[in-house]
Amino acid sequence: MRREIISGVYCWLHRPSGRCYVGSSRDILSRKSGHRSDSQKKWPVGFCSHLAKLEIDSFDFEILERCAPEVRLEREKVWMVFFQSVKNGFNVKKDPTVGLKYVTTEEISRKLSEARKRRVTTEETRAKLRVAHGGKNHHMFGKQHSEETRRKIAVAHIGKKVSLESRLKMSKVQKGRPRTASQMEAILLSNRTRKYSQATIAKMRQSSRARFQKNQLPLL
Repeated sequence: MRREIISGVYCWLHRPSGRCYVGSSRDILSRKSGHRSDSQKKWPVGFCSHLAKLEIDSFDFEILERCAPEVRLEREKVWMVFFQSVKNGFNVKKDPTVGLKYVTTEEISRKLSEARKRRVTTEETRAKLRVAHGGKNHHMFGKQHSEETRRKIAVAHIGKKVSLESRLKMSKVQKGRPRTASQMEAILLSNRTRKYSQATIAKMRQSSRARFQKNQLPLL
């Protein structure tokens, strides 16, 4: 049975203090699940940080009004005024119809980084993600980047330096990874048909000479 999609305005009410948070969404039930999930991950910013700190079980969730997605922000503003949810609640901005630019401080960046590090993806979840996004489900399956897109990608990587730590991590991941016969064939074909510019060839020769001179044994 297909889940009902409800568009409108909702409210989280903190029972002990009487403070509330008013929000709106095109899919209220999905937004509720998102709030609950983020609070369990102890997300350090936004309203979810209050859900985690004050414990979500001390909140009541209620759908205030069902309305069309096109007018939900205007109706959210009306309910925010009704509950005074900015002055006496958890809402941050007074007008939800106006975009708010969040300023990320060093402390917030650190908290976000720590929250992501605590996130553990099980092997079962990884397997599901591989099935969901691999093969024919991959967004680039059967497609190729245009020459213009390839050029933009190449330009974006010019001058980009990979740290030694990142190189070691990538090397560790690649070591021992089995490749199928079709993958090896594709790699060999790519190397055979790859065309290098004269500047790249000169750099490769210079690098090879430097390695040879470095490893060359002194004459007796």
